[in-house]
Amino acid sequence: MNIIIGRVTKDLEAKTSGTGVTYVNFDVAENLGFGEKAKTVFHRCTIFGEDNVNRIVNAGVKKGSLLQVVGEQTLDAYIREADGTAVATSNIEVWHWGYVPASSGKAGGNGNATSAGTGSGVPSEDCDDGLPV
Repeated sequence: MNIIIGRVTKDLEAKTSGTGVTYVNFDVAENLGFGEKAKTVFHRCTIFGEDNVNRIVNAGVKKGSLLQVVGEQTLDAYIREADGTAVATSNIEVWHWGYVPASSGKAGGNGNATSAGTGSGVPSEDCDDGLPV
């Protein structure tokens, strides 16, 4: 199980596979470290199933939304045909997601996580799977 917090990099677009499964792919940019050691890691996230896809799309998730994503991570490796270099990609099959409210502290705050959903007026996905919100 992986838990990441980051910003969505583009607006969501629901798609249907050749076998009729509805899904949505989106990337989440996670900031790690600070100062000179700061870096951004991009995670490809996938949600399957018409109900799950409709829930995230109808909740208004779009480019710049700050989300907490919980899911199973898989790593895939391949060789680029163009230059023959080895590349690794990360994909997270999303089990649960929720908005993370931006901090209301000083200007330029980093949007640290607070408890999502409770009394904040920020929509959150209902979750019956027992995973933490």
